[in-house]
Order: sequence, then structure tokens, then C-alpha cells
Amino acid sequence: MLDHKEILPLIPGEIGGAFGDMSISEKESSFNIIKDYINTKQHIKMPIDLFKEKGYIRLGNVINAEKTREELFQYPIYNGHVKVYSDGIPISNYLNTELPGKIYSWDMKDLMKCKTITDLASSPLLTNFVSQYLGCAPTCYSLNCMYSVGRSNHGTTVRHRDQDDFKFVVLFVYLEDTDKTNGAHVYEEGTHIKDGTPQVTSGPQVVLDGNAGEGFMTDSWGIHYGSPLSLGKRRICLWIRYGLYDNWTSRVGDKNFDHPASINLIDTDIDYNQYIFRFLINGNIL
Repeated sequence: MLDHKEILPLIPGEIGGAFGDMSISEKESSFNIIKDYINTKQHIKMPIDLFKEKGYIRLGNVINAEKTREELFQYPIYNGHVKVYSDGIPISNYLNTELPGKIYSWDMKDLMKCKTITDLASSPLLTNFVSQYLGCAPTCYSLNCMYSVGRSNHGTTVRHRDQDDFKFVVLFVYLEDTDKTNGAHVYEEGTHIKDGTPQVTSGPQVVLDGNAGEGFMTDSWGIHYGSPLSLGKRRICLWIRYGLYDNWTSRVGDKNFDHPASINLIDTDIDYNQYIFRFLINGNIL
């Protein structure tokens, strides 16, 4: 295990209260010596490396699920897994109504009014991780939250790849405890870097279940599906998607930018937020 006994012989002296002030050049010189030594001695896969290799990463608890549900339940849902694929008729009394087995969703404009969601979407830790994976400043092109009830037989429960962008990531967050009986996400490890359709390509299956408030990130070009819900079960799952630009899927397929947020809680005085969320806030510039 690497410790100070190996480090001290490499540098003129340690930094700390007992050693007095140190110039920037002295500090940087020792930093570079230690950093390079660690990199030659330790070959640990950091989270970004594991994500690049496997195509997914668990993030643990990322949101106050109870608070998010309170915010969401102020707004209606629609009978499509994304609102654009619904009939556009709002359903308001869904908590006290027996709904047909289906995947429903909220309007993205309403999601932008939920502080827990916008705080998460604009988290510097999250957006910085995404930028490392994409290799550039990301564009958030989709916010969606699915309210799944019973057996839907929807295409999302069949093995598939998402083909949103040339490179993109999706943050999924469970807003209720979720396991294989109520829609846990199943991801096929490593398939994000394999050619071939789901019919000819596969990888080890990982069940990404979790408690309310827990999230995970995937490169959703990798093969995946949502476990079908058992009868009488419910799932509420948020997704936040980041890619390279206002891609065809978001611009034309899902029409995400046709009706930008009238109210949003993202701090656009911060330059990177202004850039990342520009289309969700300002709409599509044709």
C-alpha cells in the first residue's frame, strides 16, 4: 500500500502548518513528482474508467425521492412514455385512479419546475463527469419521468439500443424502491462498445435495481431493457439525458424543444449551465 515512506524520499519536504509557507512553483513541482510516481505505481480504475469499460455505473442516493414525488404529483401525467407520444390529454387524478397497464409520463416543462430535478440535472459533479465521458461540454437534450403501471408490453421492456446521438449518457433515478418485479433496468455490460444488433450481440446482464432516490448512469447505446412490471406494481423513474448537441432524436423525434420551459430553476448566470440547458430553456433555433 503506497504511503509517506515511499513519497518522502522523492520530494524536498512536506507541505503543512509545521513547515511554513511554500511558493506556487515549489508546491507544483512536488505535486507533479508525487502524481507521476502514483501513476507509475498504482493502476486503479477510477469511476470514469469503469464507466468507459462497462457502460454503466451505480451512483447511490442522488435525490430526495419523497420531495421529488411531492413536486411531481402537483402536475398531470400523459398516456405515453414520453409526452409527445401521448394523446396530449392531461390525467390529473392518477394517484386515486386505477389506470390501465401502461407507461405514462410528465410534461418536460413541468419537470423543469421541480427544484430537486433541476438541482440534480445541473449538479457540477454530474455535468463534469459527463463532460469527461463525452470529451466536450455536454448538451442536456431530454428530461423525462415515467409513471409505469402494471403490464404495458411497451417496446422499452424489450432488449434494444437507444440511438439518440453519436455518444450520449443517461442518468436514471428511481423515485420508488425498484426491483425486478416492478421494472428494474437490465443492462448488458460492455455492449456499448460492441457492433451488432441486439439479435446478434449480447453481454453479461446486470440488474440495476435500487431504493427510492438511487441513481445510475448508462451509455444507452449499450443493449438494455426495463423489466416488465408484475400485475399491481408501479414504478416511477426519472431520466436525464446528455449528448453532444441538439440531436435528431430530441429535435425531430421527441420534439423536446418545441415548447421550452416557461419556468425553470436552473441558474443560468453560470456559463456552463446556460450552455448545457440552452435548448430546454430557449427552445430549438432552426
